[in-house]
Amino acid sequence: MRVLIASILLAASIGAAAADDALRVKTPRGAGGTSAAQVPSSVDACALLSAADLQTVQGEPLREQKSSHHSSGALAIAQCFFVLPTYAKSVTLAVASGATGGAQDYWRRLQNAGAGEKERGARESDKQTEQREELYRPQPVSGVGEQALWLRSRFGGTLYVLLGETLIIISVGGKETEASRIEKSKLLAARALRRLRS
Repeated sequence: MRVLIASILLAASIGAAAADDALRVKTPRGAGGTSAAQVPSSVDACALLSAADLQTVQGEPLREQKSSHHSSGALAIAQCFFVLPTYAKSVTLAVASGATGGAQDYWRRLQNAGAGEKERGARESDKQTEQREELYRPQPVSGVGEQALWLRSRFGGTLYVLLGETLIIISVGGKETEASRIEKSKLLAARALRRLRS
């Protein structure tokens, strides 16, 4: 499951810094349960944000959008990469849904995502490992969805929003403060959730 978390984190976090091929995450199916291939996904992630949404939040017009669909474990993932004229300000939006309990199970594992930093920091001192764990520990975010978490990354960060059996994953590019990235991500996630519900 660590591979699943890392893969979705990578796909969402890279957003503005990666080429289209890097956005197509391929991970092995999880053991047991229903595979995402058995779960129908009719969500068009590109339809969840409008050009006006992107212009308002990022200050630039939409140049193009690139859609992809893939599965990972029990989740079907629809993803859209919104390319803006300043490539680094581009936005990635993913919608993950699946078999009953799939999104909730993923959410529980996501809440413990920072704990994996201890293994990576085996060669570091305990203090360095603690600092790394604290840096990458998921931060609760209020005001969007049923629950939301912000996960920092070397590329900025990613907002994960849980609504029932659906996850909205959004990464906003640009040279922003973390607080600004979180607010912009919340705004876009709220707009995507509104369209998803209708």
